[in-house]
Amino acid sequence: IDRDERIAYINHPAPGLTMDEVLGSNWLDWLDPADRPSASEAITATLATGKEKTIEFRAIGPGRQLTWFQVKFSPALAGVDEVVLIARDITKRRVIEGERDANHRLLNALINSPRNVYIFSLDRNYCYTTFNERHRQGMREVWNATIDVGVNLLDCMTDTHLRELAKRSIDRALAGESFSEVQFQPSLGIYYEFLWNPITSNEGSIDGVTVFVRDITLKHQAQAALVESEARYRAILDASPDNITITDLAGKVLMVSKAGVKLMRCKNEAELRGQSITSFVAPADRDRALANIAFMFEGVMTGPGEYRAMRSDGSEFDMEANGDFILDAGGKPLGMVFVIRDIGERKRAEAALRESEERYRTLVEASPESITVHRDGSVIYVNPAAVEMFGATSPQQLVGLPTEKLLHPDFHEVARARAQDIMERGISAPLVRMKFVKLDGADFEVEVRGTPVIFDGRPAIQGNATDITARRAAERKLERINRLYVALLECSQAIMRCGSASELFLQVCRDAVTYGGAGMAWIGLVDECDCVRPAASFG
Repeated sequence: IDRDERIAYINHPAPGLTMDEVLGSNWLDWLDPADRPSASEAITATLATGKEKTIEFRAIGPGRQLTWFQVKFSPALAGVDEVVLIARDITKRRVIEGERDANHRLLNALINSPRNVYIFSLDRNYCYTTFNERHRQGMREVWNATIDVGVNLLDCMTDTHLRELAKRSIDRALAGESFSEVQFQPSLGIYYEFLWNPITSNEGSIDGVTVFVRDITLKHQAQAALVESEARYRAILDASPDNITITDLAGKVLMVSKAGVKLMRCKNEAELRGQSITSFVAPADRDRALANIAFMFEGVMTGPGEYRAMRSDGSEFDMEANGDFILDAGGKPLGMVFVIRDIGERKRAEAALRESEERYRTLVEASPESITVHRDGSVIYVNPAAVEMFGATSPQQLVGLPTEKLLHPDFHEVARARAQDIMERGISAPLVRMKFVKLDGADFEVEVRGTPVIFDGRPAIQGNATDITARRAAERKLERINRLYVALLECSQAIMRCGSASELFLQVCRDAVTYGGAGMAWIGLVDECDCVRPAASFG
């Protein structure tokens, strides 16, 4: 390249170009515009200093295709204002590096995307090779440990038993075993699920382990509740078997199960055989039942329906009925089958639940304790006691406000952390003392506890608070009285112990400060001129 930045010689042009097209052209015209300034500076520097320089840039080939080159600039022969460029195509290398960087960014994004999963990997010496932010926070919260790549995990764990469990599991994975296990940490009251997998090199050796950890406390509790619920449900099914009735296409009863005979209070199946299935339905619901059967013949399955049913003795009950066709091998209807269930108990339970919910709401509304419900940092419900406590005149003045508006600034961080912990772990927060703020800006002391609840079908937090301003004032007053009592007692003892007035006066002043809580105490004597002169002081 000459001083005018034109190509004076090239050993071979790029594929698709001729020598005539290349020689004599400005070499910068063949570069990506973004790389031209740095390339021009490299030539200028080489001509000025006579020193070699190496840079990387993108060249424009036929079809505007970009190719990466690593180029070394060297001065030509002495006295010749030309620069020799030796270029090497590094496109494949740059593509590989780009893919590597993209994969690294993707890996970081993947391991940090699950907020409630702890992810980390260790080498054969139990030292970290990578971890996500959630694990870093967890180690700080649980073990008060600051971790980094190269730090030994076992050295961070101060509980000997848990450290041994961790080492045993890591050694299993380093031996080539992939497994999962559940561990309970009694001090935290948390169930963790660990997924251990060995890291295998291309040569087949095991270089370390990867670990995925999840807090499954809620899942564990849900499974226990599910087992209990299934047991109750199974007992209900065994105690309340369904009525299964088979009819012809005209709806005439052909066969009834023993449970159906018992449900309809008949002596035997014969009493029901030949009757219309709709005769079991109370007159008020009979037309609706006939219409739903007609829909079945039109191919519209309406699903279970609720009706008032009639027994053979004329008594009525609530039933749920669902029907379908009995088909032959060719798909042609042969008859109909109806499953009839007595849902009286469920209806009564639903009524009892509604009554219970109403009683609960009545209790909450009448509770002297302030009760608020908030979600996503905003108040969504308050009871009358809360309205009064915050100095409002109606719930509408509080509902919709940010919760931090009702909280003293000194407790914002604590409240946010408690709310996050309640929502993430699904367990109640313990009773603590805080300061709330009334609508007029006045602050006051409360004791408050938080509980996770379902409100309007979505998770929320219920806060139960008690204004302890008067109680705290009484406590402080009692503390002052107790201090004064102790001070008086010490002064009385000093009168018995001290041998002189000066010693007594000094001891009384010292006791007033030490036990009475005074900042400074002094005693003065009135002389013959009616002047008060200090006799002793302390503090």
